Amino acid sequence: MGLMSNEAASPPPASPLTVRRVSIDFDGVGFHWHPSAALSAIGNATSFGAVAFERMVCRAVKDALPLIGDAALERECRDFIAQEAMHSAAHKQHVKALIAAHPDLVDVPDRVEALCEELFGDRLLESRLGFAALLEGVLPAIGRHMIAERSALFDQADPRVSALLLWHFCEEIEHEATAAKLYRHLYPKRWRVRDVPLTLRFFARFTALMEREFDAHAPAKRRRERWRYDPEWRRIGKLVRRAAMGPWIAGTAAQPGLPEWGARYLNSVESSGDPVAAL
Repeated sequence: MGLMSNEAASPPPASPLTVRRVSIDFDGVGFHWHPSAALSAIGNATSFGAVAFERMVCRAVKDALPLIGDAALERECRDFIAQEAMHSAAHKQHVKALIAAHPDLVDVPDRVEALCEELFGDRLLESRLGFAALLEGVLPAIGRHMIAERSALFDQADPRVSALLLWHFCEEIEHEATAAKLYRHLYPKRWRVRDVPLTLRFFARFTALMEREFDAHAPAKRRRERWRYDPEWRRIGKLVRRAAMGPWIAGTAAQPGLPEWGARYLNSVESSGDPVAAL
């Protein structure tokens, strides 16, 4: 008995990630939730995309779980999946509110899902995890931009969408290393650079899909409300391109960590479960 007591199973290793349960009421949210048409379109497209993107990433990481030979990494990956699933669920509520106001958008989630399946459904696990690592390397750069420019970006915006994006992208910064660690753990001698063309093709097709659907079913009344004419679109586009072509192509990622404001915000979200009130 003494031997059994001394050899009792040790507690599972702690994870660097925190799974936060959140709820946001998007009832009556406007398509133009921000004075900038470009930021409104980008935020809306993020929600339509995140529902399918996050599920696709979760599926790839779930498929990899039986292959992981490190208990700490497995625990982190499980929390990663839980965070991404919560992102998908929250963005789905935003999408439902947008569809309620613009019923012709009802088929867009299925179109995005079909695009994901077309490009990634039959691919090997290595390729799907490579896409996940690339995607998870780009999003934190956008999150840091959001935090640094939060007053300029969100002071005049609907706080519900602002909170959705800030909470989501703060957590993207929190787990930015996870997908890369998983890829390196399973494929230590391979490079993700070969997944870059597929990733860029995916986002090009996704952007074109969003442009067509938004123009057809949620048209702007005035030219200045059309996102493609908004100077903010070019600025955000440059930011995304710089992030996409950054250190991930070399197979490594700098990890400066979560900015102080983001850490305080996530602590408030964890306590309240309400990203809007936490702002």
